[in-house]
Amino acid sequence: CQCGTRLCDPVTGDCICPPRTVLPECIQCEPQTFGCHPLVGCEVCNCSRPGVTALDVSCDTDSGQCRCKNNIIGRQCDRCTHGFYGYPNCRPCDCNDAATEEEVCDSDTGRCLCKENVQDGRCDQCRVDTFYLDPANPKGCTSCFCFGATNRCRSSEKRRTEVLDMMAWVLLGADRQEVPVTVYPGQDVVEADLSDVPDVYQDLFWHAPRTYLGDKVSSYGGYLRYRLHTQTMRGDVLSLPAEASRPDVILKGNQMTLVFMERAYSSPEEPHLGIVHMVEGSFRHARTGNVVSREELMMVLVGLESLQIRALHSQSAHTVSLRGVVLEGAQTLPTGRHANSVEICLCPANYQGDSCQQCAPGSYRDTKGLFLGKCVPCNCNGHSDQCLDGSGVCENCQHNRAGEHCEKCQGGFHGNNSLDGQTLSCDTCPCPLQVSSNNFAVGCVEKLNRMQCLCMPGYAGPQCQRCAPGFYGNPVVIGSKCQLCHCHDNTDPNMLFSDCDGLTGECHNCMHNTAGTHCEICAPGFYGDAVTARNCTRCNCSPCGTASCDRHTGQCQCKQGVTGPHCDRCQDGAFGYESCSGCRRCDCDAAAAQVQPCDPGNGSCACQPGISGPNCRHCAPGYWDYSPEGCRKCQCKHGRCDPRTGECRCGDGLTGKQCDSCSRRYSVPVQHGRDMACEPCDSCVVVLLKDLDGMNDNFASVSHHLINLNASSITWAQLNNLSRSMNDIANAVENYSNSLDESSNRVDMLEGEFININSDINDLERKVMTITL
Repeated sequence: CQCGTRLCDPVTGDCICPPRTVLPECIQCEPQTFGCHPLVGCEVCNCSRPGVTALDVSCDTDSGQCRCKNNIIGRQCDRCTHGFYGYPNCRPCDCNDAATEEEVCDSDTGRCLCKENVQDGRCDQCRVDTFYLDPANPKGCTSCFCFGATNRCRSSEKRRTEVLDMMAWVLLGADRQEVPVTVYPGQDVVEADLSDVPDVYQDLFWHAPRTYLGDKVSSYGGYLRYRLHTQTMRGDVLSLPAEASRPDVILKGNQMTLVFMERAYSSPEEPHLGIVHMVEGSFRHARTGNVVSREELMMVLVGLESLQIRALHSQSAHTVSLRGVVLEGAQTLPTGRHANSVEICLCPANYQGDSCQQCAPGSYRDTKGLFLGKCVPCNCNGHSDQCLDGSGVCENCQHNRAGEHCEKCQGGFHGNNSLDGQTLSCDTCPCPLQVSSNNFAVGCVEKLNRMQCLCMPGYAGPQCQRCAPGFYGNPVVIGSKCQLCHCHDNTDPNMLFSDCDGLTGECHNCMHNTAGTHCEICAPGFYGDAVTARNCTRCNCSPCGTASCDRHTGQCQCKQGVTGPHCDRCQDGAFGYESCSGCRRCDCDAAAAQVQPCDPGNGSCACQPGISGPNCRHCAPGYWDYSPEGCRKCQCKHGRCDPRTGECRCGDGLTGKQCDSCSRRYSVPVQHGRDMACEPCDSCVVVLLKDLDGMNDNFASVSHHLINLNASSITWAQLNNLSRSMNDIANAVENYSNSLDESSNRVDMLEGEFININSDINDLERKVMTITL
C-alpha cells in the first residue's frame, strides 16, 4: 500500500484515512477544514462569506476561526460584535454602554439591552423608582428604598464627609472582657498590649464609639477605611490558620448582624489596610451566610448599634493597634466628592429625612407596617407636635395642657370652658400667685367665688401660701418655692418630719453631735462624717489650749503658741498656758537676761544681778549702769540714784552725795524704819550751834591771820592742836545732835570746854600780839 504508516483497503488498495485529511499520511487537514483528529478527521471551516475578508473562506487549521471583517465576530464570522447590529453590514448600536448588558443591543434589530433598573431606549435614564446610573452597578441604577414610604427619589447632590474619632475605641474579647488600651490622639492610633491576655486572638474585636453609630443612612455607597497592625513575638510570622477565620467587620442594627470577610491578608509583619464598600454586595448575614439586600443594609444603617473591627491577623500577637478609622457619610457642602449613591426621597406628608427614615413633626411611628413602620399624625388636639413612636402618646404638651393627647389642663391649672363644655384655655391656679413660677397646686376648683387649691406635697394653706411641716421657703415671693428640710437624718427620729426653719431651712436641734445649717458637719469639739457614716466623735484635745479640731480627722488645731498632739502645753520659749488664751512668746531678748526659758506661768525672765522687771530690761531700784553683766549697786545711803549715772537723788530735806545730811540748818537726819527724814533741833541746841558758828567765824579770821605769819614750829604745833580740838568739838556737836536724849549732859561738857577754849584763844591772841610787836 502506498499509504505510509496508514492502512489501506485490501481489495482496492485505497488508503484508509479520517475524513478530509491529506493522503498519504492523513495527518493534515484538507483546505478549508480544521481540527485534524486521528479518528474523526477534520471539520469544514464553513465560513460565512459575507463576514470574511476578501472572500477568503479558509480558517485557522487549529481553532477553525475564520478571518472576520471589522465589527464581526464568531468562529464563522456570522454575527456582529457587541455594540453592533445588522449583519453583515454591522452598524454601531445607539445605546449608553454604561447601562447596558454585555451584548449592548440586539444584533439583529439594534434594540438596546438595558440593565435591570435602566429605562428602555438608549439606556441613559434610570427607571422611575430608581436613581443614580452607575456603570459599576450590575443593575445599572439603585432602587429607591425610602423605607417603604415612597418609590420616588433622586440622586443626592451632597458631598462625602468623614467620621474620624479614635478617642473612645474599646477592645473586647468573646467574654466581653475589656483589654486596656492606650490612645495616641495626635497620631489617630489606639494600641493594646496583649502580653497578659490569654490566647483568644480569634475573638478580639475593636468596638467603635458612639460617633460611628446611630443614623448612618448617608454612609450607603461610601467607604469604611482602617489600618491594622499586629506586632508579633520575635520569630513569629505565622498567619492565622484557616479554622481561625472570623468576620473582619461586623455591623449590628435592627435585630440584624451583617459581616464583611476579607478575601486576602497581607503578611503579619506588614500593616493591613481595610477598605469596605458600604453596599449590599460587600456583606453577608452572620448566621446564614446569605447575601444581603439593599433594604436589609439600609435597615441596619438607619439604627447602627455596633461597628466592630477584628483586631488580630496572626498568632501569638504581642501588641495590636488600630489607626485612622474613617466612616464616610454625606452632608450638604460646597466641595468634596459627590455622594451620588445617597438617595433623596420625595417623602410624603408625615415623613422627613433623606430616605424618609424619620417622622415629621406632628407625626409618630406606628410600628405596624413594613420596615420601620408608618408615620401617622399625632392626635394632640393642636397642643403638641411630638408624640411617642408606637403608642402616639403626646409629649411636651403646650398651652398648659396634659394627658395622652393633651386633652386636659395640667396640674396647677384650671380650664375656662365654652358654652358647649369645651375647654378653651388653661389658666394658672392662684395658689398662691397667678404666675407659673409660684403656682404650687396640682389642681384647683372655684367654690363660692373662691378658688380652692389642692396643694402639691410640701405646701399648705387654702392657697398653698406657706410651706408644710418639714419644708422651708416662701411661696408668696416670686421665684421662691418650698424645699424639703435637708438635715441629713440628724434630727429627732421620733418626729414625723425634719425640724427646720420654715423660711431659711436652717435645721433645729441637730443631734448625734452634729451642727451646721443642715446638720451636715460635726459640732465643735467633735469630728467624723456627719452625713454618711454619722460617727461624730469627741475630739481628744485639751480645751484650754485648743482653738478647734478638724471636723474630719479629729486633729487638734492649737491656739497661738500652744503645741502637742492634744494642745496641752506651750511651745518652747512661750508661756501663759493657764490663761487659756494661747501662749505668748517669752520676751527674754534683753542684753541682761540669762539664756534660759522664761517662767512658764508668768513669763518672767532670769536676770543678771541688779536687774529688775519681767523682761530684764532695766536696773532694779538701788542699782545703776545697765549692762549685759548686770547693774552696779548705788552708793546712796538714802534716797534714790539715777539708773544711768548713779547720781543720788535725795528726798525732801536731805542733801549730800550720798543723801546723808540735812539741807536745812539746825536739822538732824532721823531714821524712821528704812526711810530717813530731817528733824529740827530743839531751842537749846540751836543756841549752842549758833554760838559755835560764831566761834567758827572768829576761828576763820584768826586762821587767816596765821597763814600770813612766819610762826615758829611751836606756834604751828599749838595751832594744829587747836584745829584738832575744833574738829573734835564739831564732831561732838554732830554726835550730840544724833542723840537728843543725851543733849543736856553734853551741853554741860561743851560749856566747860568752851571756857577752856576761850582761855586758850585769849592766850594765843596775846602771843600773837607780842610776836607782831
